[in-house]
This record gives sequence, structure tokens and C-alpha cells, in this order.
Amino acid sequence: MKPSPPVISILLNKVFPRDICLRQQRNNRISNKLPRMNGKLHIPSSTPDNTLPTLVRSAPKGGNAFKQHENAHPSMINLEDFLEKRETLCLTEGGSSAWRTITQASLEEYRVHHLYDGYPDSTKAIMAMFGGFIAKWALIWNSTNLIDLGCGIGTKTPPYVRGLLDNNLKYAGLDPLAENMERDYAFVCGRLEDLKEASLDKRFDLAVFATSLDHFEDPREALLLAGDITESGHVLIWCGLHDSPLIARIDVSDMTDRVCRENHNIISRTLGFLWYSIFTWPRVARDLRTRENKLETGQPLDKLHFSYFTESELKDLLLSIGQINEFAVCPGTNSVFVSLTVGVTTEPDPTPA
Repeated sequence: MKPSPPVISILLNKVFPRDICLRQQRNNRISNKLPRMNGKLHIPSSTPDNTLPTLVRSAPKGGNAFKQHENAHPSMINLEDFLEKRETLCLTEGGSSAWRTITQASLEEYRVHHLYDGYPDSTKAIMAMFGGFIAKWALIWNSTNLIDLGCGIGTKTPPYVRGLLDNNLKYAGLDPLAENMERDYAFVCGRLEDLKEASLDKRFDLAVFATSLDHFEDPREALLLAGDITESGHVLIWCGLHDSPLIARIDVSDMTDRVCRENHNIISRTLGFLWYSIFTWPRVARDLRTRENKLETGQPLDKLHFSYFTESELKDLLLSIGQINEFAVCPGTNSVFVSLTVGVTTEPDPTPA
């Protein structure tokens, strides 16, 4: 029987942080390397507030060239053209130093996962479920387009929306990282906080936060802004919860799977479970308590996020600004999908029969 893996690997490489691309051990290594990564990263620097967005038009589908308008400060941008022609909109950008540090720290993970679809199988499964969640609520709300707030740096549309674009649902992604500007979808390079200044001729139908809400300095403001840029305040959210029971449940499931896969008779499996009971679970309990202490005192769990939601905290936040239409925790994970209507606090939106 193989020896028990270190508890840090158990909790950080096997539990939710790995599934949602957090992996604290690796994140710390990435953060330590930031000075050597700066040459590869470009985040537009702050410019005067009265600077209008820059519109960069891509070549038709199948082309590779990008051409910037000579007059790159349009007074009004047609949303339908922007989506149909898969244009790129570069926004004037602000952002605090803390926000820039966290954004930079996320880049290396994005390069691995977003560019090459290098997601763990568990994450791909959650993405498929989230795609179904988006499809359901887009149908309920009769949405024809959406903007993905925090789409990452991938040149292709994220896996959770690829199957939806064949159903006449137009997609735009927003991300502040100015990497891979040639994309096969409409792209807004900038922050959500700056998008409201863009001169779009109409609002989007639907806004999506796919594991990005906890990257915003002020998630409440981000949700309110998402409501402002959508026609009826329709927002869909996928994020991770940090309640200890959810984390522990995933850990138990993962350990059980590992013991059963590595041991094929009753004696070795019994010894495997006994080993974990004696040497691993006490350390897991201690580490969970450390996480709880950090959450209670507002200390960060890693260097990539501003917020670490528990279920009650997330619900309180959402209810303070709108109506929760659906709140679904994915079985066997600590991922939650939420349908929210910002600004509605009385009657909920219709739910499927």
C-alpha cells in the first residue's frame, strides 16, 4: 500500500481549489515569479476618464488580420454589428494596484487552461453542467445574446458556451488581460467597471460570471454593474463556496475513490481506510479549522481572489441587490450556479415547469 500523501496535497490539489483552477501551492509559486512574467503581460495603463473606447475590427471569419480604425473613437457602437462581426473593443482602464497584482497572478493558470483547454476532467464536467444552466435560463428569459464577464485569454469561446452558439445565441467575452487579441468571438478588453462608459447603442440580454465574481474587488458593485449593462438585470453566476462541510465532503469522496482505485482486495482497502483515519483525517480537520479561522478574520486563502464566499454570505449578498431565481449547488462539488435578477426584490422570474 502506498503511503498517505501530504495533507497539503490532499486539501489543495485534490479538493475544490484544483477543480476550479485555484491550486494554492501552484498559485504561490506563480505569484513568486511575477517579476519575470511582466514582460509577457500587458494590462492597459490608466488614461484620462474622458477617453472613449477604441474599436478594433477583425477580419471576416476565416481571416487572420486585425485592422484598427483610423478614427478609433466611435461615438456609438452598434451592439448587433459588434457581436455579428466579432469585433474587439478596447476600453480605457483604471484599477487599483491590488487588483492589478491579483490579475497578473492569474495569468499563468489562464495560459495553461484557457489556451489549450487544459482543464481537469472534473472542471470540464462542471462546465458542461453550467452550459446547460445557461441554456435553460436563456430560453426562459428569451435571451439572444450574452456577455461573459471574465472570459479569460482563450482565443476560442469557453467550453461552457460552445454548444449554445449554434442556437442563435450570440456571445461576447470581457476580460482585462490584453493577451491574444485575435479571438473567434466578440471581445471587450477592459474591466466591467469601465464598460458602462462604452457607447453601446443598447444593452446585453444576459450577463454571466463564470468563476470570476470572486476576482472583483467589490462583488456587490460588480453585480450591480452587470445588472446595469443588461436589459432586464438578468445575471447568471458560477462560483465556488468555501463552507467546510462542502470542502470536507469533496475530500472524503476523493479519498474513497483513491483508496478503492489503488487497492483491490478487502484487506488492503481496510488498511488504506485505517491509514487515512489515523494519520490523515486529524490533519484534514486541523487544516479545515485553519481555513475557517482565515475566513472568519477576513484573511485571504490564496493570492488570486478578493472574496471567499460561504453559502450564507453569497445568498445575503445576492438578496441585497435582487431576486434569486435559482440557487443550485452541484452534487459532489462546492460549485454553485445562480440565476439572479438584479433590482427585483418581490416576485421571482418564472421557473421551468
